[in-house]
Amino acid sequence: MGAFIPALARIITEYPLQTMRAGDVYTMNDPHDGGTHLPDLIIAAPAVVDGRIVAFSVCLAHQEDFGGKVAGSMPTDSTEIYQEGLIVPPLKLYDAGRPDTTLFKMIERNVRLPRQVLGDIDAQVSAVTVGCQRIVDLFRSEGSDQVLAYMDHLLDYAEQRTQACIAAIPDGVYQFTDYMDNDGITLDRRVPISVAITIKGSNAIVDYAGTSVQVQGPINAPISGARASVYFAFRCITDPEDPEQSWLLSAHRGGGAERLAA
Repeated sequence: MGAFIPALARIITEYPLQTMRAGDVYTMNDPHDGGTHLPDLIIAAPAVVDGRIVAFSVCLAHQEDFGGKVAGSMPTDSTEIYQEGLIVPPLKLYDAGRPDTTLFKMIERNVRLPRQVLGDIDAQVSAVTVGCQRIVDLFRSEGSDQVLAYMDHLLDYAEQRTQACIAAIPDGVYQFTDYMDNDGITLDRRVPISVAITIKGSNAIVDYAGTSVQVQGPINAPISGARASVYFAFRCITDPEDPEQSWLLSAHRGGGAERLAA
């Protein structure tokens, strides 16, 4: 849904590309710093070819429990994020293949199901490790310049196809308002979510003006979630045969961040 985009951009800001090495693995879950919500732990690793970071392998998994006031870490009556679980800023989980045992111990002591959670984290690390190796194998087999050119082509092609689908929508402003029944705290007040989408040619502007301000209960959406929802909605209404852009988290153009496009 595009949730990797702000998370990976944030990791790259905290750990610049020139400091990353093969075997490094990064993690985070902070929804106010690029994540979605606390149970969604993001694991990312750079794919390094001949000393050059060419892409990232990224995995997000919803953990069964990540601490907080209730089992499952999704209390319906929380009024602050600290009640929801352990907050993990962008951190290095592995340094050149060596685990950060302090970070692992902190996670282990703050969750109700340490065996399951650490097992799931290991599975995520395995997934991104295999992903990096497959990327490296592809680059070595086909040549770095060739693969990078294909990645750029797929991104550009998917962008063109998406713009063509948007251009097929009649120009105008499309508006709708829906409501959450309540925020889990003030039970007799509905919470409006308003969206106005302006279509002009191949461009679309999504405006949430009129949506409720932040509420006391745990239904507030961080900017990463709001953007991911927009990306997902447009993905659903555009050509289903368009190549997915979200898997091409290429780091080789413009310092890495601006090619992390949905």
